[in-house]
Amino acid sequence: MQQAGIVVGCDEQQECLLPWWWNHYSICNSYPVLFVDFGMSKEARRWCQKKGLYAPLQRPKAFVQKAVLPEKKQKWKTSFPAIFEAREAFFKKPFAILQSPFFYTLWTDLDCQILGSLEPIFHFLHLGCEISLRINPQSLVACIDPELLVPSQQTSYNSGVIACRQDGNIIKAWAQEIFKNNQKYIGDENALSDVISRLNPFVIELPLCYNWSPFFGPNTQAVIIHHQGSFKNELFHSLKMQGDLWTLRNF
Repeated sequence: MQQAGIVVGCDEQQECLLPWWWNHYSICNSYPVLFVDFGMSKEARRWCQKKGLYAPLQRPKAFVQKAVLPEKKQKWKTSFPAIFEAREAFFKKPFAILQSPFFYTLWTDLDCQILGSLEPIFHFLHLGCEISLRINPQSLVACIDPELLVPSQQTSYNSGVIACRQDGNIIKAWAQEIFKNNQKYIGDENALSDVISRLNPFVIELPLCYNWSPFFGPNTQAVIIHHQGSFKNELFHSLKMQGDLWTLRNF
């Protein structure tokens, strides 16, 4: 098992982000990267194999998205119209992390703009914590989650950037929860927040600069800017407008 590395997942709808993500990542970092295939095109698959490690996603063959109660389904669609298309990718995340060949693993979503060294994040794992990730400020939860999708007594965690040790149990428990009870959760991070609340692992809160949301405003000190929510749509539009600049063949 390699010591430390990065894991990302990608499907065909997201693969336009691959060269953009790689360009920013590789300027300041040289950790090996595992690209997990959530349903990529052949072109993207070949590109990933040239840049790093590649693996098709492995998850239980019997995995299905279980039926959501009608009243809950309507609330989710009202708040997030495209949520039932997105959940398919969301629920693949813990299974991808479990495929990591690295003892110390850092997962980032592809809409994370990496602007500096990721080495400090791994130091939290060296301190013995099982997982390190950002807590969602209550103001942000209220902004992007009007239905308060985790109980008020629970801490809400963001799963866009996750550092974890492969000898821990929390990622396995997260995957099992999604496999067994996915009808309860609008997305992966709600399930993760629930599991952390129940199992109470050794968590070190990831400083905001390593998972900075544009919802917070500008930050020249941010190491990772996570273009979540509506900002992801803006990112897609920007890359589309720039055309060939961010195509796979140029990287």
